[in-house]
Amino acid sequence: MGRMILGEIFGIKKKNRQTYYTIIFKDLLNGKNKISIIIELQKNDKNKIPLIKEKLNKDIHYQNLNKNGYARGNYIHFLSKSYTLEEEQIENLSDFIVDKIKSEFESIMNKLLMIIDSANLKSNTF
Repeated sequence: MGRMILGEIFGIKKKNRQTYYTIIFKDLLNGKNKISIIIELQKNDKNKIPLIKEKLNKDIHYQNLNKNGYARGNYIHFLSKSYTLEEEQIENLSDFIVDKIKSEFESIMNKLLMIIDSANLKSNTF
């Protein structure tokens, strides 16, 4: 399948969290030297997309990511970015992924989680 979901590695430890980093390796495994990093929203978190968009619309990190990707059933690839990798980046893939998450995704993920948590507290929907 070529997919991995990351959560606790990047401090997303809350029980029943419905928002994750997802890494798609399919194109890398098929020789295309590409991966995608995704912020995936599931279940109740997915239902908060209009609020999230409203709050993050002017955020530079939000603006630099692709929005509203693949959706199926209870989940959506909400924000994403694909990367074509050089040989050196493939050799140091874990470092590359950590660097990209920290530099391009972590700030927006933290804001997104605060918005979701705040909305959950107001509606008591976890």
